[in-house]
Parts: sequence; C-alpha cells; structure tokens
Amino acid sequence: MSRHALLFLLLAASACAAGAETYLVLPDGTGDFPTIQAAIDAALDGDEILLADGTFTGDGNRDLTGQSQS
Repeated sequence: MSRHALLFLLLAASACAAGAETYLVLPDGTGDFPTIQAAIDAALDGDEILLADGTFTGDGNRDLTGQSQS
C-alpha cells in the first residue's frame, strides 16, 4: 500500500471517530443521563454508552428500545 493511501485511510478513520461521544450512566441517575433509555435516545451513531457497576431499576432502565434508523 502506498504512503498516500495509508495516510488517507488513517485520516478518514480519525475523522469518523472525532465526533463520537462517550456517556456514563450511573444506577442512581446522576451520570450523563438519568436512565439507560435516555442515553440511548440521545446517542448518535458512533457514540458509546457506558454503564457503571450496580443495579439499574425503574422506568427507563428496562424494556429498552433502540433508535429507529429512518
């Protein structure tokens, strides 16, 4: 692979990841979002949702649905 092709691939990969966010959801609701569902609803393609250790209970933390891809 030529140097130019490799450079292009590296730049393209970094551009895709540049806008990605990482969100932390805590069981007590004090994280970046109060519930897992709220984080799912706000997340965009490429974003990560991290769940802290613990037990998530209540509305918004069960029967979860993904985003519709319209």
